[in-house]
Amino acid sequence: MEILGRQPFEHRIRELGVPYGREDSFKLTRPQVLADRTLLGMRTKGLGCADVLSICRSLDMPMQYEQVIETNYAAANVVLFGLERRDGGGTVKVYLEFWDLVRQRVLETGSKAPLLLNLGVKWEPGQPLRHGLARYTCFPLLSAADAAARMGALLADSSRESMAAGLGIVQRAAQHATGFIYLECEEDGNPRRSYDINLYKSGLRLEDSRDFIDRACLHFGHAPESVWSLPGLRGDRRLGHLSGGIGRDAREFMTVYYEIEPLP
Repeated sequence: MEILGRQPFEHRIRELGVPYGREDSFKLTRPQVLADRTLLGMRTKGLGCADVLSICRSLDMPMQYEQVIETNYAAANVVLFGLERRDGGGTVKVYLEFWDLVRQRVLETGSKAPLLLNLGVKWEPGQPLRHGLARYTCFPLLSAADAAARMGALLADSSRESMAAGLGIVQRAAQHATGFIYLECEEDGNPRRSYDINLYKSGLRLEDSRDFIDRACLHFGHAPESVWSLPGLRGDRRLGHLSGGIGRDAREFMTVYYEIEPLP
């Protein structure tokens, strides 16, 4: 469908008239690398819920999720629009992020209790039965060692090689910074169970973890050179998020996110 083109997608976001940041990523799976993935984020301050819903409608979001956006929008400080294109179609995503609420709760109470950080709606335009709601739970004040333990529990029945590659990236990042934001994701109606860890504070570039990224590529059956030659991917891009685990298709995956433009 036309809305799954990268340019039409970004054009709709630009129509909001507010500055936004951009993060791209590649997702390693068997048997393919999903490389045409982008995430655009903007502050909700000065951006009305009606404007966001208008964009969602133009991107063919199923109507039943409009109430989810309306009910939770006032509590969100960031809204993000995502696009994943692949052969024969793709997935559109919209996320509400509640970082200010999580941060305030932790500062006031010091509690390490899990809190909802992101609420995501995902759908495939033209495929009315393929949609869902995702919840990203934050585990505050988690040490790198504790995060590694939780990652290991999520991947206990998966490959040790994938686990080793992901842990290697996290442990290297922990040599440069601490206090990473660690999330776990579940989606309604499918077996998705995965981690997501924000590594921006480390200041690392993609090339700083090339050995572990190459290891993950080989594990999933892809030549590292084919990944590093993807359009727009450069070793000097800033390492963003790392996610992995079991996807909605019950298959193992690992996704590496990198910054294109910082969130204003």
